[in-house]
Amino acid sequence: MSDPRSLKRIAHPFAYYWNNTLIKPDKLVKAAPFSAYDKHYLCYDDRMNRREMLKSGLLLSAMAGLPARAFAQVNPTAARDRRLFAIARQQLERAGSAVWRKDIVGIADFGLHSAERRFHFVDLDNERVQSFHVSHGSGSDSEHDGWLKRYSNIEGSEATCRGAFLTRSWYVGKYGTSIRLDGLDMTNSNALPRAIVMHQANYATPEHVARFGRLGRSNGCFAMGPEQFDRALIDLGGGRLLYADSMGLAEDGSSLPPPIAQVDLLRNELGAIYESPSPSAY
Repeated sequence: MSDPRSLKRIAHPFAYYWNNTLIKPDKLVKAAPFSAYDKHYLCYDDRMNRREMLKSGLLLSAMAGLPARAFAQVNPTAARDRRLFAIARQQLERAGSAVWRKDIVGIADFGLHSAERRFHFVDLDNERVQSFHVSHGSGSDSEHDGWLKRYSNIEGSEATCRGAFLTRSWYVGKYGTSIRLDGLDMTNSNALPRAIVMHQANYATPEHVARFGRLGRSNGCFAMGPEQFDRALIDLGGGRLLYADSMGLAEDGSSLPPPIAQVDLLRNELGAIYESPSPSAY
């Protein structure tokens, strides 16, 4: 079963079609997920006897009677995910008609260290969250310790900017196929002229984290590992919302403030650049 897309679930809870062949229940094995959002489904062969089927049915019945708290333990990020759903809906409401497609929202949480999976694909239709790594700009972290310290909307700052973005068309650039971003707030209104985009980069992979303890830095773009970025091309392109800010959401749903204060780099009417404390969501 090398191709998970050839595996189709049918109405029977313990039967599947594989390449148009019915596979009936028996021995429990792991199957490849149907998509990046799906958990591993259960697949069986055809030697399961009546007693095993009965046991399975009893087990499912018993699970149905378990309190909600028992099911919550299956997903250790359930509390965090609920907060992400709320943030996604809040930002969609704030953006209004500027966002064309409201099924999936990307949320970048720059309150976390770059070694953390802090870019969340929030699937509101199916109530699922999938989390990946994402880089911040070198101008946001000149110390290169993995913590974002500065946001900026200024051209040439090479810093990450915060706020709501509308994803636009794909294009092929220095890093291959990339996604243009249109800033919807005063804090990211220069995203298009600054060429702040989503793109793939080898310095934004889990392997880079394993080797260096942090990701590499972009020029302010949302850089992801090549395999992870494929998910963005499919799920975030074409008029969806990307929201970036510092929420500091740990996997258990608690808020973790960064160890250093974050600021906004701004330019005054005389052209001088100065720092201002950056407001945050926690």
